[in-house]
Formats: sequence, C-alpha cells, structure tokens
Amino acid sequence: MLWRIALVTHNQGHFAAAEPLYRRALTILEAHLGSTHAAVALVQLAWGKLYLAQRRDSEGEQLLEKAIPVLQESEEVDQATVAVALSELAGAYLRDGRYTKAEVLYGRLLGVVRRKPAMINGDLRTGLHSYVSLLRKMKHKSDARRVDLEIKALVGDRRRHGTQ
Repeated sequence: MLWRIALVTHNQGHFAAAEPLYRRALTILEAHLGSTHAAVALVQLAWGKLYLAQRRDSEGEQLLEKAIPVLQESEEVDQATVAVALSELAGAYLRDGRYTKAEVLYGRLLGVVRRKPAMINGDLRTGLHSYVSLLRKMKHKSDARRVDLEIKALVGDRRRHGTQ
C-alpha cells in the first residue's frame, strides 16, 4: 500500500515527497518478498519513472534495468506494464545518445505490442515513434520506413476494433 501512496504523490507532481515513500516501500517489500518479486519490480518501475521525469536518468535507468527482467518473467504483470518499462528505459538511453541500447529495447517494445496492439496508448505510441526517429538518426532508413508502416498498421488495426 505504501508504494501506491508514493505513486499518487508522484502523479500529483510532489516528486520530493514521493522519493522517500518509494525508498521505504522498496525496502519493506524486498525484505518480505525478495528482490525478484513482481511487487518489488513495480515499485522499481514507478520510482525509476520518477527519476526519469526529473532527468535523473542514471538513477532511473538502474531501477528500470533491475525491474524489467522481473516484470517480463512475472505472470502477475500485464504486458502493457512491460511495454511501458521498455519504452521508458529506451527513451532514457536515446536521450543519453546510447542508440544501440535504445534500438534493442525499442525492438523489444515493438515485439510486445505486436502481440497485443490494443495496449497501445499515447505514451507507447510516442515510444514507438521515437524508435522510428532513432532508426532514421542511425541511417537505417529502410528499417525506419518498415517500422513506421507497421506502427501505422497496428494503430489502425486498434482503431478498427474500437479501442483507443
């Protein structure tokens, strides 16, 4: 419950107040559930997003790098959450100029949303378009065109099925 209070505090823009709540929640959950539990990874994801929002990228990356493998292996976590984590970390790598690392994660993100296009929301759409931009920056123009068309098809397919 404490991490949910941290999340609400974070979402209200009270970053300084949310950080110690995340820290305390993570300490408690790790002590009782272990470091590879899905609840621990969810706190790491939320806290990592807080750091990224503050442009404290290295701290956010560390938390997301720990969280993503646990989230991917967990049967308790939906794929939309995994997609958000991949998109957030790829975006941090992209901002830092680590294009190869970002490209790998964006590719994994695309793989996740291929399996369930209904999960695509505004944030994931932005992440997918960042992937296209990255491919163009890396001079992979044909890949950029292919991925762009695929994203348009996935988003269009989602709209045809009445989800937005």
